[in-house]
Amino acid sequence: METCSSKIREGKKRMDKMEQVLGDEMQFSNRVEHRVTDLENREHEKDEEMDKVKKRLGTLEKNYSLVLSDRNEWRRAFLNLQALVFERLGRGAWAARPDVGDNGPVSFGESKPPKPPGFPSSSH
Repeated sequence: METCSSKIREGKKRMDKMEQVLGDEMQFSNRVEHRVTDLENREHEKDEEMDKVKKRLGTLEKNYSLVLSDRNEWRRAFLNLQALVFERLGRGAWAARPDVGDNGPVSFGESKPPKPPGFPSSSH
């Protein structure tokens, strides 16, 4: 009977040890699963952020192309107006036109408009 009870105790010890190993493995498995879930969530957040950045970039590209097309339209309108002035008023108007650079009118000859008569000078 002693041998039977010692075998039972030995079996219980083995079962307890197996339960402990199984519990440790379950804990490890749960940690790994939790970590994988965290990594998947981070990857999903990064994907969402990348989508936002792509949308913003698309908006910026559209705005830039609109600015360029507006600039080209203004330049075209200016050149058309310039041609109209030349056509209507002749070469004298063309020669009297202000200097025009790439960024618009540069000057009309003087950097400041003349002061009206009787206007006090600020240099006194």
